[in-house]
Amino acid sequence: MRLLSALLAVGLVAAACSSDDDDSAGTDDGRSADAATVIGAGTWQLTAATVDGNTVGLLDTHPVTLTVADGEVSGTAACNGYSGTIATDGDMVFEGFAVTEMACDPPAAMELESTYLTALGQVDAATVDGDTLVLTGATVELSFSEEAPMDDAELVGTTWLLESLVAGDDSVSSVLAGLEIDLLLEDSGEITGTDGCNRFNGTYELDGDVLTVGPLAQTRRACDEATTTQANQILAVLGQPMTVALDGDQLELSVESGDGLVYRAA
Repeated sequence: MRLLSALLAVGLVAAACSSDDDDSAGTDDGRSADAATVIGAGTWQLTAATVDGNTVGLLDTHPVTLTVADGEVSGTAACNGYSGTIATDGDMVFEGFAVTEMACDPPAAMELESTYLTALGQVDAATVDGDTLVLTGATVELSFSEEAPMDDAELVGTTWLLESLVAGDDSVSSVLAGLEIDLLLEDSGEITGTDGCNRFNGTYELDGDVLTVGPLAQTRRACDEATTTQANQILAVLGQPMTVALDGDQLELSVESGDGLVYRAA
């Protein structure tokens, strides 16, 4: 609730980046709801940030993004997702924001998220130069690079590498350092991969967006407690019917309890 309350309280305002052209659709209060004419529809990733003269450290494993589409804005703030609307009336105004409330590991991801959301609340101007978007305020500067649209990767035949584990609706943890945890679904109906401790293989069935994995045969290597705990989390998800969600090169497998696994195409 801390992040949600903070974000709603500040009201995100960015300034005068609109043109004199009136090509965008208007709203009843005279403001434009077409964000594409303001900063351009698409997805932007934070590449640099400065707050109070200090450079903010970014995390490759926890990107910060801003997506604009049809008058709506959304993104990932290192850990949690956020969404809202954008409108223009001389000034560009971000408003009606909500943010999920998951806790993430490592703590640096949560610190980055807090810094980013606070900085957004201080933004009062925006400029776009080609594929670069810069949001600025009295003591903040946020630079974004536009991401090219990405087709969804193929579920079958792609080697997937695990990035994070979701526990219920309020916790996301990164894969333990030094581990490469893969998953491969083959055209033959076979599944192979690793849980970070042991390798496994078996069969799978895909019915629409529901993936069901049959009993898995595993190697019997002994691992340390943390690796074993993580492996058990992975196997617990793979042992249940999973809903498949593809977004570009990202694959999320989730079960009814809210637990899940987030992979990225190798």
